Amino acid sequence: MEKEIILYGNDRCKTCVDAKIWLQENSIPFIMKDVADEANLQQFRKYNEPGIPVLIIKDYKQKTETKVISFNSKSYEKMLKPKK
Repeated sequence: MEKEIILYGNDRCKTCVDAKIWLQENSIPFIMKDVADEANLQQFRKYNEPGIPVLIIKDYKQKTETKVISFNSKSYEKMLKPKK
């Protein structure tokens, strides 16, 4: 696996649901981590973000980790869709 995509959010958050739907509609594999779960919340806190959703893109090949705050389809597309 070259990349791992993690979405921290919650289904009671409309913006989180929008992000989740966008990822699903664009066939982008991701791991949903609901921050209502204590273990997920502890992991989320290390990113020092006050709100959700937060998308984490771990690129193991490049050894980078990118954080995308909130949801904006253009930002997601720029970060996740291959360049044509």
